[in-house]
Amino acid sequence: MEGELEVDGERLEVGTMGVLDGARGEVRGRGRFVVIGGDPLSGRRVMWWNLVSSRAERVRRAAADWEADRFPPVPGESERIPLPTTRLPQG
Repeated sequence: MEGELEVDGERLEVGTMGVLDGARGEVRGRGRFVVIGGDPLSGRRVMWWNLVSSRAERVRRAAADWEADRFPPVPGESERIPLPTTRLPQG
């Protein structure tokens, strides 16, 4: 996101995600942003850093792959962000 936006009357800071509760909501301001939608996913999700899966083991494996530089490079990106130092999900 870039610019200044309000989601349902509350200012949305750059680098944060706004969540609309229900099928309708109001976004105001001038800027660029992405809208992601759809039916809620069934079951539990494990989220750590920018990795998401329905199983913690897959998140841990993806973290190891990132650390070992086994992900393909992002086109047009030259910076590589290291893994955070926070703990990985255990279960």
